[in-house]
Amino acid sequence: MSKWLCGIGVGLLLVMAAFHGMGLVYLSGLMAGSEAPQFLKDIFPVLFVHVTIHLATLAAFGVAALALPAARRVLSFIIAGAVVFSGALAVYLGAVVPSVILFGVAACFLGAGLMGRPAASPPLTERAKLAAPTQQ
Repeated sequence: MSKWLCGIGVGLLLVMAAFHGMGLVYLSGLMAGSEAPQFLKDIFPVLFVHVTIHLATLAAFGVAALALPAARRVLSFIIAGAVVFSGALAVYLGAVVPSVILFGVAACFLGAGLMGRPAASPPLTERAKLAAPTQQ
C-alpha cells in the first residue's frame, strides 16, 4: 500500500508541475502588461519557474522512494514535510485548489511513510563487529 500512496503522490506532483509550468507564458504576458515595477517583471519568470522545478524535484525524490524500498519510509516523511510547507505557502497566497491538492499529496506521502516498513538493521552481533576497530 505504501508503494501505491507514493505513486499517487508522485503522479499528482508531476501533474501540478506540468500545469504550473504551462502557466508561465500566460502569466508572464500578463505581468509584462501590468503596471508592476520593472524589478518584479524581471524576476517573475525566475520565481515562477522555481516553483515548477521544486514540484518536479519533490516528484523525483518520490520516484527514488519508490525505487529504494529501504529508504521509502524516511524519504516519504521528508517529502511530506516539504509538501506541507508548500501547501501552507499556497494557502498564504490564496491558491485554494493547489493547496488542497498539495495537502492531499502530503497525506499520501505521510501514509506511505507510516505504512512502510522501517529499514532493517543488522543483528547486534554484526553491529558489534562493524563497530570494532580493525587490526592490520
